[in-house]
Amino acid sequence: MQAHVTTDFASYDAAVAAFLARDPVGNTVLLTIAGVLRAGGSYDAGEPWFAWVTDDDGAAVGAVARTPPYLVAVAAMPDGPATALGAALSGHDLLGAVGSPDAVAAFARGAGRRHTVRMREVQHVLREVVRPAPVEGEARHYTPEDGARYVAWMEGFHAEAGLLVHGDAMRSLAQRLSTGGALWLWWVGSEPVCMVGRSAPVAGVPRIGPVWTPPEHRRRGYAAALTAHVCTGALAAGASACTLFADEANATANGVYRRIGFTPAARAVEAVFHQS
Repeated sequence: MQAHVTTDFASYDAAVAAFLARDPVGNTVLLTIAGVLRAGGSYDAGEPWFAWVTDDDGAAVGAVARTPPYLVAVAAMPDGPATALGAALSGHDLLGAVGSPDAVAAFARGAGRRHTVRMREVQHVLREVVRPAPVEGEARHYTPEDGARYVAWMEGFHAEAGLLVHGDAMRSLAQRLSTGGALWLWWVGSEPVCMVGRSAPVAGVPRIGPVWTPPEHRRRGYAAALTAHVCTGALAAGASACTLFADEANATANGVYRRIGFTPAARAVEAVFHQS
């Protein structure tokens, strides 16, 4: 195997696009990054870098990417390629990584890092929506007038989720909207009570999130109704499936997703790296 490291997105994309597209669910994060950059988006908290490993025939068999300030995104791949990529990147600033537990652990070993898992998630997949019970209200697309509320809700979302790093909320939203993603709010009368985002479909699979209902509006079915609405629209527009991540410890959220048709497909972790 041979590892390749670059800051040139075009060369990375040419090398790994087919490999990533073979598993659009397992590689949703890396595919979304590639889709954003292909559509003209950018990440300006620092220069992104990319790496992949090829087999003896020159075909990509593993990949990772980092778009600061976010952690390294690790593709779905066997231990061998993940370890090789870690070794090739051992001299880089590696705060941590997200991906499957085995791939993240192998990448950390290759990089000579110990790792601590901070969050365990279930990755769900939906191919057909199960309609939830009707609830009061309606879905509306985000408008600029919703900006201040969106920022406040994202602060609540990040605090509750306990994410290690996150980008500027408005910049992230602007990039999502300009590269094929979307955001909806569920309104009851004159008040928004829930939000659900969606990435642009990549390899036929959009990623759902964030999903956030302020505490005072929970347990009324709003998240289920809005998530079902977003997924129904995505499937009607040609998506082959929808995927999302949920905290493994959040039984309520996982229950909501399963009731509208999501099924567990994989496990993922957010891990922090430490020098060995």
